[in-house]
Amino acid sequence: KPILAVSDNHTIEVHVGDDVFMLEPIYGVTTLGTSTLYDFTFRESNTYTTPYEILLNHLPELSDYAISDDSFSDKETIDGQECYIAYFGTLHETGDFTRERTFAVSEDSTSIYEYDVVSDAWHKIN
Repeated sequence: KPILAVSDNHTIEVHVGDDVFMLEPIYGVTTLGTSTLYDFTFRESNTYTTPYEILLNHLPELSDYAISDDSFSDKETIDGQECYIAYFGTLHETGDFTRERTFAVSEDSTSIYEYDVVSDAWHKIN
């Protein structure tokens, strides 16, 4: 019999025998009126990483940049794949954010793209 557990950060654990499956809200949390809507994604325990972690694993230098508040809330179709968009740059003392680099991570986490403003095109980097 499956056992469900919900933690205070809205993570749902499904226990089936010795297997544990995690359902966690991804970055696209939205509101509708006074209700918060969580977009859950499926993962097996200990195998899931967020799009942000995937980017840092492939491009450790991104940890030197600030990340925009609206990162991962936008999606774009690239090479036929739905991708989460992330904006990296500088956060100024005034609170303004200057975008310097833009990346996309496919929903299935298999592809990473960087946007080139000069050619106005996405380039696959992995």
